[in-house]
Amino acid sequence: MSLPELDTALFFLINKDLQNSFFDRIMPLVTSHAFLDFFPFLLLLSVKEKKKALPAILTGLFAIALADATSHMLKELFMR
Repeated sequence: MSLPELDTALFFLINKDLQNSFFDRIMPLVTSHAFLDFFPFLLLLSVKEKKKALPAILTGLFAIALADATSHMLKELFMR
């Protein structure tokens, strides 16, 4: 099986065979901007608990940066 055929088969597996009502309800929340709801909480945390907030915020930013860098490396590796 060639890489394009494998890619197409994986695409159909994810989009057709793994389709179910649970993911139909969850994915709009995951792909929307619902994560923006956490920013007021982070702001409140940073105002009230400065010593606890800074490590949490820095860890979150590091995780986002690491995920972004990893995805770019994998895209180059798999030529996607």
